[in-house]
Amino acid sequence: MFPYMRYDPPFPFYFPATQANFRFAYPAIDTKIFSKSVKAFSPLMYQGNKLLSHLNNPSFAHKLMDAAQHGRKAQVEALVKSIGLTVPVTTHFSPTGIVFTLHSRETLDPFENCCSLSFAIKWGH
Repeated sequence: MFPYMRYDPPFPFYFPATQANFRFAYPAIDTKIFSKSVKAFSPLMYQGNKLLSHLNNPSFAHKLMDAAQHGRKAQVEALVKSIGLTVPVTTHFSPTGIVFTLHSRETLDPFENCCSLSFAIKWGH
């Protein structure tokens, strides 16, 4: 009825979370899944170290870089496979570097297919 000015604060206003206005509830904390994921991650670290050891070999590094810089993805994947890693690896490369992602085993068990390890290595500007 009465004319009034609308007041919008310059910042968002949030109501404190209460039972009435809280939409999403977090589940109870259970560290079992987290612990199993940590245990499944350990082999990825071992396999990553094995990959890095091979990349430290100048002859292997030259072959890998040459194949990648000429866009020969199949040859890059074959070189990585020749290392004998026991986990699946995906590679992405560009003229400036390469990214390796090691995946936990591809199984139907969600605890074994829980995590991945990625690292990027620069080789150009």
